[in-house]
Amino acid sequence: IYSEEVASKRLQTCKTICDPTDDPFWGVSEGDPPEGVKATYSKRCYKQCSPPEIKRPRSDNFESLFDFIHRRIAQGVSLVEMKDWLSTARSVLPVGAVHPSLLAPIEWVYSSAASRPGRRISFAKTETTVRQYQNCLERGPCPQTETSDDTNCWSGWGDDSHLDHPQGCVTWEAAETFCKWSGARLPTESEWLLEATNKHTLGWPWGNTKPTCDYGICAVCIPGTKACFREGCGSGTSWPVCSRPLGNSVSGLCDMYGNLQEWTSTPGKTTGGHPGHVLLGSGLFFYCCGDKDHANEYACSKIGDTRDVSQGGLNWIGYGFRCVKEE
Repeated sequence: IYSEEVASKRLQTCKTICDPTDDPFWGVSEGDPPEGVKATYSKRCYKQCSPPEIKRPRSDNFESLFDFIHRRIAQGVSLVEMKDWLSTARSVLPVGAVHPSLLAPIEWVYSSAASRPGRRISFAKTETTVRQYQNCLERGPCPQTETSDDTNCWSGWGDDSHLDHPQGCVTWEAAETFCKWSGARLPTESEWLLEATNKHTLGWPWGNTKPTCDYGICAVCIPGTKACFREGCGSGTSWPVCSRPLGNSVSGLCDMYGNLQEWTSTPGKTTGGHPGHVLLGSGLFFYCCGDKDHANEYACSKIGDTRDVSQGGLNWIGYGFRCVKEE
């Protein structure tokens, strides 16, 4: 099983270098010994450590691949850059070798805004991606998201171009299942808002500038056409996670505004009075602030006013989620 402590030790190789002449004053300028230094003592030695050259792993050996992947991630290589290696590792995974969630790993980001004494909160940097959810579907308890009457889920099954998009059409129950399987949970409404507003000091995750497609994936009107509702900043679909870094939160979380609305663990009542759970964050179907003439109620709303409640069991295309870990 992968260990951060073991990995950090593997990252460096050290050797002890000693004075080859056994000169007790090696490294000291010539002349009389410094005041108080005795004339006889052991060799002067020091450790010299440097990261080793990381060799290309065998593509048919899971242990070699897994070690290589985590060394590269520890050196700052992004998960997106490592996706081909992760795919290869998945194909040779021996049963029981490692928790399957690590084959589509979540990048965790500490949130000082959402944490409090005795409770350290880290959020998934991104909304859960198709790649991550598909891994749980294939190797864990997660249910299929598509239904017989809803085939436009951008689910990415069989379409590698969408693997790094957020997973839509997720019910609250499916989101909770994924997070538990990953050793985490859904965030509370309070935790989510504390991070998204930097403890209620900002209107939006990035600051107080009104939202446009520069900051998040929202809907627009296409100039010179009759297309007065074009989701996904005109693309008609979601975007890969972290496509709008200008819209990141204070801790560096992506897409808290735009792409998909996100489930929380907080219960609530729908407008019809039915029990459900709170969703937060404006999604790709809600107009950007610049299209105010055609905007719906969420267009220029501050992030704290995007609250919605939906029933469990519903898997609308715009429903996604991210997980949190508590330590």
